[in-house]
Amino acid sequence: MVDRRRMERDGGFTLIELLVVVIIIGILAAIAVPVFLSQKAKAQSAEAENDVRNLAGSEEVYLTDFGTYGTIAQIQVAEPRVRVSRGVTLSVVHYDAANGYCLSAEQIESGVTYYYDSLGGGLQPKGSTGCPVTTGGTPGDSLIG
Repeated sequence: MVDRRRMERDGGFTLIELLVVVIIIGILAAIAVPVFLSQKAKAQSAEAENDVRNLAGSEEVYLTDFGTYGTIAQIQVAEPRVRVSRGVTLSVVHYDAANGYCLSAEQIESGVTYYYDSLGGGLQPKGSTGCPVTTGGTPGDSLIG
């Protein structure tokens, strides 16, 4: 009789209880995964935005040093600080050596492209299709991270 009471007390969890726990964990995971993927996309977009702003700063340093704007290759020779985040394509769309430039940064996974127009107020709003003011000049080059 003592053994029977002991077995009932040490019986553990039933199959139903374990299934309920597994279902609850599954529901929580189904909620968390889309939130995580959304945050990942935001982080990737922020990387592209940051990269294009850094290149704009390098363009301004290059202008101060040499009196003209330049390509990424020219900037890297003089100012070897142009770094590109993984999955980002950074480009000098076009530049007028003395007046201004148009830059772009595309996050490959999300497909989001940011434009930076030196004469059009800097970073353009998300969803812009190009630079509104600096639309001409010499085509530049690209750097892929």
